[in-house]
Amino acid sequence: MQSRIGSVELIGALAAITRACGRQQSASFNPLVLVQLSPQRLSITRASIDTVARRTIPVDSDLTITFTLPAIPLHDLLQVVTGADLELDVEERTVRLRVGMFDTHLPKGKPDDFLMPAIDRGSTCVKVDGRQFAQAGSRVAFAKSDNENQPRLHGIFLDARDNEVIVAATDGHRAAEARTQATVLRSLERVIVPARPIAELGSILRVDGVSLDLVAPERTNWLRIESGDDYVQTQLIDGQYPNYSDVRPQVRLPGWRLTSTG
Repeated sequence: MQSRIGSVELIGALAAITRACGRQQSASFNPLVLVQLSPQRLSITRASIDTVARRTIPVDSDLTITFTLPAIPLHDLLQVVTGADLELDVEERTVRLRVGMFDTHLPKGKPDDFLMPAIDRGSTCVKVDGRQFAQAGSRVAFAKSDNENQPRLHGIFLDARDNEVIVAATDGHRAAEARTQATVLRSLERVIVPARPIAELGSILRVDGVSLDLVAPERTNWLRIESGDDYVQTQLIDGQYPNYSDVRPQVRLPGWRLTSTG
């Protein structure tokens, strides 16, 4: 049975979840995309060793089926045909993709072939405005360390309590902090989140005009950020984040005041 999918929406969703997991990390851990097709919607999921991300897009389909596809050939095909609708036929052993002059068969795998970290239900700890939270993460990310051998400084500090979410980053020489009002149902205190899901959240999930749920288990060793049916879940970084306030100058130096004369 044939399904029709907008290639622009599909390439956007695939790029978003690949960005969340990291192209190299997800390719080495799991080179597949999990496809869940149901009436009027399609969900695609990618995973790396510590991160899982899912995006959902509307489709014209009456089919209900779950299967896997190789991620890189699918990504490469969409790069050259973006803008046209894609016709998808699920056959016994392959999935046929037709768009424009291209007519391609990709091997169809079983859902059990898809490797991913465990997804536990957890409970919602924080509800926060999507756009404000995404902007806060992107504003502080520049201050994190680029040295992956310093995992704590390579991550982003997150603290949620007293109806406020604080995100911060430092590399030991500079520091940045942003605060966002939120509804805190259960505190998340001084956790360290891998930088990518926070710094690039606005391009991973839909954040405009929505409330994001920050979900975690009682023993907080992972964090899932949900936007409706879409999510990114990541393993937290162990350890204690350094006191980034120590990086701030303790003495206010004299400065210049500039005025405009019009």
